[in-house]
Amino acid sequence: MLVELIWVSESCYDASRAEVAQIVRQLLRARQLVVQQAELVWKALRHFEGSTADFADGLVQQLALAAGCSSVVSFDKAAAKAGMVLLS
Repeated sequence: MLVELIWVSESCYDASRAEVAQIVRQLLRARQLVVQQAELVWKALRHFEGSTADFADGLVQQLALAAGCSSVVSFDKAAAKAGMVLLS
């Protein structure tokens, strides 16, 4: 659901990267919400803020690494520049 919220924010409301980061930060800090695997979401947020990859790519990467994957592959060149392995 978090990834869908970010996608809608970007595609329907033209949210900037800074706005996306702020949305995620506010959701993680909201006492009324419980974010599943919040520590991994925080890691994905830091990755997002320090790279050109999409938030969803960073979250997928963090979840995969936490599950024991040694690497994550993508067709997305920006995601590959941010640490994923590019499939061509």
